[in-house]
Amino acid sequence: MKSDEAMVYSDFDIAVEKRKSRTDPAGKAGGTRIALEEWTTGRIGHGGTDVLLKSFDGNIYIRKTKETPSGA
Repeated sequence: MKSDEAMVYSDFDIAVEKRKSRTDPAGKAGGTRIALEEWTTGRIGHGGTDVLLKSFDGNIYIRKTKETPSGA
């Protein structure tokens, strides 16, 4: 999941995986540059099919379906 300018919401219990980071030399200026991975990955339930969700400036909502009464 990734949203550059907004938020991600869900009513599922998502096991979010730890964000990866990497360090690179900063070049001529010296020091070290630390970059976090831009994507958030996680697992709903026991996992299964991979789904990629991306938005630039809109929220992402991951919701459970509403159950309808029998015979409706």
